[in-house]
Amino acid sequence: MRKLSKKTFIEKLNLLFAIYINDEDCYIDFKKLIIDTMHLYINSNNREIREFNNTMYQTIFTILEEIFDEEIQKSNFHKNSKPIAKSICATADGMFLQSIMVENYDLKTELTNYFLEIEKLSKRD
Repeated sequence: MRKLSKKTFIEKLNLLFAIYINDEDCYIDFKKLIIDTMHLYINSNNREIREFNNTMYQTIFTILEEIFDEEIQKSNFHKNSKPIAKSICATADGMFLQSIMVENYDLKTELTNYFLEIEKLSKRD
């Protein structure tokens, strides 16, 4: 399993999705680069770009599953919580796009609240 430097579920998700919610200059610059090139990656028929997108999402899905596996192993989450892992990425991507299109959309707050809800839903009783 990849060792993420943070310990809690929320800290791990914040690290994995830092590009969306971190306000440090290097993340802001990278976010601008992503926005400037997003149309190329979404609409491209280029094989290399499709492979890049596939590899990127498979990596994110693997990390999310590892995070859930660890929480299940620690008995923090119930064993049936793992299927929700992939939806986290899709929702984060959707929230990111919404933050680009909707004025005054607070992505950091919305994404953090979403992570907290996922944690509550996944917690073992």
